[in-house]
Amino acid sequence: MVGPLLRLLKTSLLLLVAGVLAAGCGFRGGGDLTLGYLGWDENVANSHLTKVLLEAYALINAMRLDEEQVGSLELEINKVEDPETGVRRWLEERVNRELVQPWIEAAKKAQEE
Repeated sequence: MVGPLLRLLKTSLLLLVAGVLAAGCGFRGGGDLTLGYLGWDENVANSHLTKVLLEAYALINAMRLDEEQVGSLELEINKVEDPETGVRRWLEERVNRELVQPWIEAAKKAQEE
């Protein structure tokens, strides 16, 4: 059950990156982007967005949870009825923090590249 969900998430992220790159390759004429008060050249904006998406992909690609781990995470979320609070409580257990450490390291490595 977990495998297909991660595969779907990875595929969705990859398609998002491809769409962003395609849109930023001059298909619509290029130019400047205005993000709030920032006036960024389109290439700069695409570069930053691509970097963030690749970091997110590295994190997601490193994720590994077996059924028991997914069950314990889901149980914590259901107990508090709030996903963020549930995840924070789940991470309070040392074994779970150790489980996610490789995910964080993968994202940090992608940041450095």
